[in-house]
Parts: sequence; C-alpha cells; structure tokens
Amino acid sequence: MKAKINLYLKAGAVEVWLVNEQGGIRFFDAGGQQDASRFNVNLDKLI
Repeated sequence: MKAKINLYLKAGAVEVWLVNEQGGIRFFDAGGQQDASRFNVNLDKLI
C-alpha cells in the first residue's frame, strides 16, 4: 500500500485515503500518515 500511496502523491494527489473493510479510514499526505483529513468533509455517512 505504501507504494500505491506514493504513486498517487507523485501523480498530484494532495491526500490519499485508505478505507478498510470495517470502515476504518487512514489519511496520508506527503508528510506521511495524518490523524485526520485536511479537507472539511463529514465522513459519518460513509461508515
């Protein structure tokens, strides 16, 4: 997954979200894993 994250970031993505089968979400940017998304979005309805 680290390779895919890096590919997305190199292609211009500002942030990458990884969502697991249980609905857990991890956020990554060029600095690595982040505690939350930098975007103001409500993810409650996705879970």
